[in-house]
Amino acid sequence: MDDDIEIKEVESYTSGGKGGTYNYSTLVMDALKKCEDTSSEEMRKGYWNSKRDKLGNYVSVWNPDAREKFFESIETLKMVVSRDFDDEVIEDLGKIDEELNTLFISYCELEKKWWENLHGMIKKKKREAGFVFMEGRLSVDSFYYDEFLNDKVKIMRKVFEKISALLKKNGDYKEEMFEA
Repeated sequence: MDDDIEIKEVESYTSGGKGGTYNYSTLVMDALKKCEDTSSEEMRKGYWNSKRDKLGNYVSVWNPDAREKFFESIETLKMVVSRDFDDEVIEDLGKIDEELNTLFISYCELEKKWWENLHGMIKKKKREAGFVFMEGRLSVDSFYYDEFLNDKVKIMRKVFEKISALLKKNGDYKEEMFEA
């Protein structure tokens, strides 16, 4: 798993080095590659892992939620490509946002019903263990949050498909020869 952030020089997005013209294609392709990389990972929730450092001490290391990384890569791609959105894509993405919002609300309602039906003693134990219930929000430690993220992955794949189709329609996938 490669979690390193790669910071590129501004010149790497221009043709001809310094003083060259802005290369939008490179920026788009980098964003697409990040989406493909994060979507090909196993979509698992984040977790803590204990490792030993060079001195033999145990260190806790957080492994981020692969689903969240995927969502962020899609949002970045949307941001990069937004200048090319036509009315159809804007409408389709709006519908997808509505679908996500409806899904979120339904999971919030399910979690609320679950919480309300819990016995008082169980609620107390859950609060002591750090579980927080807030109406209109999903608790990160709940089954419903996990299921929402799993469903969101499927929906965000639709966003990627829409953007890929737009880029193909705009002719941004022209064959180029690269020398190694």
